[in-house]
Amino acid sequence: MPNGLLLTKTPSPYLLLFFSSFGSVASSSSKYGLSNARPSYNVFAQRARSCGLLTNPPPVHSVSGLYRSLPSAVIFSGKAHPRDDPGKRVLQQIAQLMRDRQLGDRFVFVEDYDINVGRHLVQGVDVWLNNPRRPLEASGTSGMKVSVNGGLNFSVLDGWWVEGFKTDNGWAIGAGEEYTDLAYQDQVEGRAIYDVLEQEIIPTFYSRGDDGIPREWVRRMKRAIRTVVPEFNTNRMVQEYVEKSYWPSAQRHAALEADNSRAAIGLAEWRRKLQRAWPNVKVEAIETGDGDLHRVGAEFVVSAKVNPAGLSADDVSVQLYHGRVDAVGEMSRATALPMAAAEGHGSSVIYRCKVPCRSSGQYGYAVRVLPKHSLLPHPYEPGLVTWGA
Repeated sequence: MPNGLLLTKTPSPYLLLFFSSFGSVASSSSKYGLSNARPSYNVFAQRARSCGLLTNPPPVHSVSGLYRSLPSAVIFSGKAHPRDDPGKRVLQQIAQLMRDRQLGDRFVFVEDYDINVGRHLVQGVDVWLNNPRRPLEASGTSGMKVSVNGGLNFSVLDGWWVEGFKTDNGWAIGAGEEYTDLAYQDQVEGRAIYDVLEQEIIPTFYSRGDDGIPREWVRRMKRAIRTVVPEFNTNRMVQEYVEKSYWPSAQRHAALEADNSRAAIGLAEWRRKLQRAWPNVKVEAIETGDGDLHRVGAEFVVSAKVNPAGLSADDVSVQLYHGRVDAVGEMSRATALPMAAAEGHGSSVIYRCKVPCRSSGQYGYAVRVLPKHSLLPHPYEPGLVTWGA
């Protein structure tokens, strides 16, 4: 389970910042709210970090003193695997901070983290803080179940939060950057945690009307429930598995097995033919014919000369793969357009498609050839692709 930040949900004379465990071994994919059939074990793991509180403690004075009339405390909880030495060092850092004369009364460690402790935290926290090193977060499902209880996420844009974050349903640490210098990354993102806490989260939480209700905070809670809960939940997950995987697989199995497995035998023969021919499949030439500059709103035609090595047009799918070129020369958010066979050219075939120019900028493209068969579960399943640039 990732780090959690606890601000008491009702006006209180004591502000609690809660950081739970710093990594997780999740017990199942159904951990989205009220209960779990099996226990989960929160661990201090290398893929996540102990947050800037430990590596850069001075800002704690700033956070604690931000509202001097509202004392604050930081609560930690979690476990380190017996063989996880970095995790043990995190626990040692926490113990050292607890002995600090100036900061010690601000830090508390809750021992023996288990599903019961986790249940109370998920139901009670206002902000769930997750700070893994991007891009190492596998998913981060614990933050999903917090939203069911009206909690807000404060996380690195990685795992599920890169999809779930909508700017007004929680907070982000950084803007999705990746670093080669991990120490520098920890420094930058540790500072970002404090900046958001001091400038946005804490002021928003304590900005209350005469009735004591934090209106902006409540608005964000409602927005989080509206945007996160319907999308990131077990019901949607299982339904999507059924519609996209289980039911299509069942239909494919029935089709392959019918008539004494006639379709399965035919598919196996086709795959053997494909393996023999594919080394000789080539994209021999690519032409645009209209130059390299095009106006927004216009279209241009791309032609590709493909040698299918004896395979028929029904055996292959020829596509134009295109997208905007980023600062390092890579195509980002590229899409594939199908190219249609236009004419024969000896043993080769000319394929063409029209490319719409929807926005300005520098774009790149390439032509690729993939296997095609009605009984393939996915065109990438054979593991064969031929590129031409």
